[in-house]
Amino acid sequence: MAKKYIIFLFFTFTSLLIFFLYSSAITNFFVLDDETNLIVLKNLDNPVVSWWDIAFSNTSGFFSRPIAMITFAFDYYLYGYNFAAYKITNIVIHIINSVLVFFIIRHYLQCFELNNIYLISMFTTLLWVLSPMHLSSVVYVIQRMNLLAAFFMLVAVLYYFLFLSCGRYKFYKIIFIYVICLISLLAKENGVTVLLIIALTEIIFMLSGKSDDKKLSMKLLIALFTPILIGVCYLFLKWDYFTIEGYRNRDFNYLERLITQVNVVCDYMFNLVFPLERNMGIFFDNYKVYKCLFCDGWTVLKLITFIVISFFLFRFEKVALWGWGWYLMGLSLESSIFSLEMYFEHRNYFPSVGIYFLIAYFLFKFLNVAKYKRSIYSLYCLYLLLFCLVLYTRANVWRSMDSLAVKEYERNPGSSRASVEMSNYYMRYGDIKKGLHVLNKISKREELKFGYGFHMLALACNNVIEVDINKIEKKYFSTDEKQEAMYYMSAIKNLAKVYNKKRCKNLGLDEVVYKLNFDNVVKGVPGFSGALSELFFSLGDMFKYEYYAKVAYINERDKIGYGLRYVKALYENDKFDIALLVLNDLERKSKRRLMIFMPLINQYRGVISERVKDEENKEI
Repeated sequence: MAKKYIIFLFFTFTSLLIFFLYSSAITNFFVLDDETNLIVLKNLDNPVVSWWDIAFSNTSGFFSRPIAMITFAFDYYLYGYNFAAYKITNIVIHIINSVLVFFIIRHYLQCFELNNIYLISMFTTLLWVLSPMHLSSVVYVIQRMNLLAAFFMLVAVLYYFLFLSCGRYKFYKIIFIYVICLISLLAKENGVTVLLIIALTEIIFMLSGKSDDKKLSMKLLIALFTPILIGVCYLFLKWDYFTIEGYRNRDFNYLERLITQVNVVCDYMFNLVFPLERNMGIFFDNYKVYKCLFCDGWTVLKLITFIVISFFLFRFEKVALWGWGWYLMGLSLESSIFSLEMYFEHRNYFPSVGIYFLIAYFLFKFLNVAKYKRSIYSLYCLYLLLFCLVLYTRANVWRSMDSLAVKEYERNPGSSRASVEMSNYYMRYGDIKKGLHVLNKISKREELKFGYGFHMLALACNNVIEVDINKIEKKYFSTDEKQEAMYYMSAIKNLAKVYNKKRCKNLGLDEVVYKLNFDNVVKGVPGFSGALSELFFSLGDMFKYEYYAKVAYINERDKIGYGLRYVKALYENDKFDIALLVLNDLERKSKRRLMIFMPLINQYRGVISERVKDEENKEI
């Protein structure tokens, strides 16, 4: 009873502390792809659109991530487009996850009957929940997908400890592991890594003599590895898609990404263990790419260190091996061949449980043999205090886009994203000279010239600066260098928004845009044809708008979203028959995707059918 009371007080205190430390970051602004992913929520204002439609509308993942999208729809229903409320929901999920972490560590250690089980569990939980590295997972709103995937993965591991581990299981109970894993996949695809972690745990129990029935353990391992092997086979069947098509908009290939990830993982671990604010941030788009394994001696040394640590723990510290394996396996998907950006802090959210368990385990193991225990406890408390101070400081930086822009540019002035945000910050407050000075640094990089050119045109449209259109065209739109896709695309979207405000008359912008061959500048970039359709719609060119809407409909993953845009373009150009044919195709696609947006498709069909009748009546 006393232990339950202490645990209750521990989590009450931890929850209050977390809300206090995160309080300054609970503000209403979004970053990076928050708006891109959540703008679909505004469709709920249309009474024919349901939560079911929103649930399967996301295209950033293989399974549409419906679990996360449902929670966003619920937030939108309660709070509208107020992102501060969404962040509070994220904080609550983060606290719930910390409870699961505590019980997982406790159950794992109880299987080995170690000392200080509750202290190690509490210390691991505090390190994890207070980690400054997790701030971007919690207040970067769209990363709720990551939080929810972690929640279900932690539930799966806890279920394993309660019903399957230490000889307390029946084989049929593994079906529930599959169910939980599937649910985590519906939040984010890295949920599959939980099968690896459960398999690792079972192997450690077998090697440590904690498994009563090794035959049953082998059956459990086969059951866990079977879906993983199926996934690996699928990966090899689609090898060209993942390793060639996926990298068309990257300035590195899959081998370079694998080599670079050795350094990325080392940087992750350093920042998890020694959380210095100057090393942490959200913009790492200019992370150094390593072209070959032996070009840099440090990369080889780091890789050898990983192997040595793994061998040492396997040979002498099997209990600690679990934490090391948890971390590496947790990162195994997002630090592999998939064409993701090199570095994002939020990828450590679930894997870091392993690192913080390692720290707590070895610190309390040292405490058992230390003479001055009170002094050691004081040092441990100071370590936790460091986490609190850095987390509070980072949360204060995230209080607004202004403070975040200033801090990110100060930390990483070579980042194009940080430079654009810093330039916008200066210009919001009327310091045009400084804003242009920051942007001019970008213009010197060949791969950013197109984006910079469109950025300058948008500023001219907003009457912020005066530009010579011919000079802009010759200087920034004449390069044959492959362009950095994300900056280029965001600059085009920004220009389209500005042009929609009718501020670009008599500027000669149309002439520049029509001279460019967009099809050869950025090939195969997801979302690029959609951005171009927006641009030409803002220019009032309905035929170009229709063309790029059609390209987006054919090539993009979001067939229904871009298909409806294509229908709108056909409607604007009075091509009603083609529009109805496209709607019929969208109806078939909707049926294959669980009938999402079917009422909206029917609404479009009704409007077009009415228009066709009106045209027929006019002819009569």
